[in-house]
Amino acid sequence: MLAEKKKYAMDLINKIPDSSLDNIIIYLQDILDNPDTLEAMKEIEDMERNPDKYKGYASAEEMIEDILDI
Repeated sequence: MLAEKKKYAMDLINKIPDSSLDNIIIYLQDILDNPDTLEAMKEIEDMERNPDKYKGYASAEEMIEDILDI
């Protein structure tokens, strides 16, 4: 599965026009150099592996009400 994802990512990169590669590299570096973003990505992976550890919501409205404690 991981090999397929990496191949898909490479296929997408190969479709990027040469003139846009610098912008894509800067964007990816910004993501990978940001510890908050990396931590959030790890949390998402944990949520996918262990959904029972996290509260679920039936709608975005329900989630907002919970966050705002309405």
